[in-house]
Amino acid sequence: MVKLIERVACLRVRTVGLVIGWLGVVGSILSAIITICILGNSDKFADYLQKTYRLSADSHDEIRAVIVLYGSIYLGAVIINGLISGLLVFGIKKNRHLMILPWLIANAIGMVLNILAFIQAVSAMFKGVPGGTFTFFFDIFCLALYVYIYWGIYSLYKHIQLNKFNGHAM
Repeated sequence: MVKLIERVACLRVRTVGLVIGWLGVVGSILSAIITICILGNSDKFADYLQKTYRLSADSHDEIRAVIVLYGSIYLGAVIINGLISGLLVFGIKKNRHLMILPWLIANAIGMVLNILAFIQAVSAMFKGVPGGTFTFFFDIFCLALYVYIYWGIYSLYKHIQLNKFNGHAM
């Protein structure tokens, strides 16, 4: 069994969970606003990309279609992330461990993707790609931070779950 922790970076896991949750909610709102603005002005954005990269006049509709497609997918992901972060905050506030679970699942998937990025950075470093060493050490730092924060939220999840069955509030 994983050893549960009480603190993350000198803060209680509850406080860290609330901070991470609120940062996720605020970040999702800001990302959604920016994405909606880009989608609303996709013609102007396509014109800008077309002029900047000196693309043919025929490519305007294709560029706009790609902007709308990827922007819509990204907007959906941002909304889901905002909901998951909101559930994290609500679950911590109400001591409901099952509301923390979506955040844990989504970030477990993110951790797997982060590990794949780390493997790619190791490969780039050994191939001698410029900036490969920096990317390697940056990915080590990000992965360690990701695991540490995940471990803290998982500990909070288990504390709330155990205290719920024992009848104590955390």
